[in-house]
Amino acid sequence: MRTGTERFSRATLGVALLTALVAVGLVLLLPDVALAGPGGIVKAAARTTVGKIAFALLILVFLPFVVYILGKRALAIRRTRRDLARLAQLYPQYNWLDIRQQVTAAYTWMWSAWSDEKLEKARRFTTDWYWANQQMLLDDWEAQGLKNVCKLYHVNHIVPLHFEHRADHGVDGEGSRLIVSISGLVADYMKERATDKVVQGDKKSADLEAVWTFVWADGQWRLNMIEQDAMEYAYLELPNVLPAALRQQSEAAKG
Repeated sequence: MRTGTERFSRATLGVALLTALVAVGLVLLLPDVALAGPGGIVKAAARTTVGKIAFALLILVFLPFVVYILGKRALAIRRTRRDLARLAQLYPQYNWLDIRQQVTAAYTWMWSAWSDEKLEKARRFTTDWYWANQQMLLDDWEAQGLKNVCKLYHVNHIVPLHFEHRADHGVDGEGSRLIVSISGLVADYMKERATDKVVQGDKKSADLEAVWTFVWADGQWRLNMIEQDAMEYAYLELPNVLPAALRQQSEAAKG
């Protein structure tokens, strides 16, 4: 994904550590998001009475920090929406309504493709690298006698987190990155093909959130990666990368 070293002030480092503590609790108690596939195996512990009580206690303990983090998240998302609106004046592919439609289509078709174990259905929404990666994973599970059952009931929300305008191969806009957070109501579990025995997750539906990265290639946004929802804070910390013309305008306005 992204490489590089980020510099933190002491205050920011403190917030990052607190965020990590909260994230650990959320990862333990809330649904998981797999690094492959349209979602992930939902943990049964997230639905148990003990799990819900523990989560409630965790929220109470960290409430002041959670409020701070959520406020900071809201401001970062507002900044990204504002930057997308500015960029859309020069590059139509950054129009948020159009992006939302494309992302929704990709999300829906990926879940359908995984459910049917026919990734070819969603190939037009992905990069070649991602498609090959996921096909290899499906083949591996089939060889192990496993099947990942994926059911999407509806999309809850799609939120823009970060973008990076690029000019790969000298083509303005080509290779640009767009990172969004997507939440949906899903059922996602692994079972044995021979016995139908559930070996991971369960059949109950639950809200599942993940971070999806899209790449602008061949005139459309294509899915290139899916990450755990905890990754969204790493992207929200990053400044959006605007083309040179807009960066100069921003600097002039500040001056």
